Amino acid sequence: FLYHVGIFLMGASFGALIGWAILVLFGGSVTTTFGIIFICVFAVALGSLTIVYRRAFLIFSTSFNGASSLALYGGYFFLHLSSI
Repeated sequence: FLYHVGIFLMGASFGALIGWAILVLFGGSVTTTFGIIFICVFAVALGSLTIVYRRAFLIFSTSFNGASSLALYGGYFFLHLSSI
């Protein structure tokens, strides 16, 4: 059971990042009700797809989550920037 929960959460984090990226790309705000619902819909949808198509979505989610974490927070740790 915990294995499936972990796989779902990995896909959900991938969906949340994809939803956030699409929302920001089209000029939406993450703090509005629409933005939160949009991100949650992407998170649940890609979390569910990850349960069905494990291998492909785990590869995509791991690479995308790692790349986005490095891009967002790498400057803070590696370049000693005070803000992100």
